[in-house]
Amino acid sequence: MSIIQDGAGTGRSARVTEDNRLQTMANSSNRIYFNSRDYEESYSVTCADAAPTAAEYTLYIQNTSQTYDLVFDEFWTYATDADVQWKLTSVTGTAAGAAVITAVNCNLASAKVATANIRGGAGGVTGLTPVNVIWQWRNGAANSTLPALTYGILRVGPGQALAFEYDAGTGGAVLIGVTMYFDRIL
Repeated sequence: MSIIQDGAGTGRSARVTEDNRLQTMANSSNRIYFNSRDYEESYSVTCADAAPTAAEYTLYIQNTSQTYDLVFDEFWTYATDADVQWKLTSVTGTAAGAAVITAVNCNLASAKVATANIRGGAGGVTGLTPVNVIWQWRNGAANSTLPALTYGILRVGPGQALAFEYDAGTGGAVLIGVTMYFDRIL
């Protein structure tokens, strides 16, 4: 077995196995974990609507950062009614109506605030124009939660926005949750 010195004078070495591979160890976690710990820029958003109407944008999230992508780590929808149909759509326009929502920093020791425009809840978000439907799904049974892990593939660039649309249902109460983080653009 060969030994590689670190070259910095610390006396630390790295091992090379008999098949000439560097022997290493690593700890791995989801990217949102490291973002929360190292940059303090991971956030959670929840939004409730007691009586949504068909084709209502129930939750709107716009990335207002000029430097970072906003990455959706996961989201979930809950509905008291059975078989509610949802759409996640990229949108343009100026969001109005519905309440302004403040994202909660997942690193509770941090005072950083999300650089995002978020609206949602009762009455729905107005002033939006759909661009592309990204996903469509149904919630299934009454009083059910449907989680969706996006594994970091759903990225919203600076100035871009997404909206969750309550596309079809009978108007029972709904709840939407999102975890997201700001990522350095390479």
